Amino acid sequence: MITSFSRRLVFAGSVIVLCLMGGMRPVTAQDEAPQEESVERAPVNPKVLEFVKPIADDDNDDELARKMKERHNVAVKLLDTRVEEYRRNIGNLALVLDAARLVIDAKLDLAMDRDEQLAIFESALEVARLIEQHYQSLSDAGIGTSSELQRAKLARVTVEVQILKLKRQP
Repeated sequence: MITSFSRRLVFAGSVIVLCLMGGMRPVTAQDEAPQEESVERAPVNPKVLEFVKPIADDDNDDELARKMKERHNVAVKLLDTRVEEYRRNIGNLALVLDAARLVIDAKLDLAMDRDEQLAIFESALEVARLIEQHYQSLSDAGIGTSSELQRAKLARVTVEVQILKLKRQP
């Protein structure tokens, strides 16, 4: 038997997937339909698509470049796996955000200069803002947990700090 609390957990778990792969509107207590039918998918944000896109090898890549791209692609796959686990309610937001951080780290290693690094952080910031907005909506609707909202805020602020640090560098 699925309780109201279980439904809320399953719904909250699907939020991160929708944040990363699309959009949604929060389901309120007044909604009578099951959560799966209440979700409206929006077009996928191009920044999100770019963030989770694997990187192909180039014929001109040396061994280090190939390994760094492989590392990036494994991190993207890990993120995809963590999102799926979260959606199935066997993972948590912290694991998803940690996997996202590994993707950011791998992207930063591939960046050729400060401008590319800044673009990576700005893309990550846009994703973090989407996640935080959805958790704020869930919290406002009485569905989400305060701890997950705070974790989403922490992720956003951490990326903002990294951007400011990078901009300070000469």
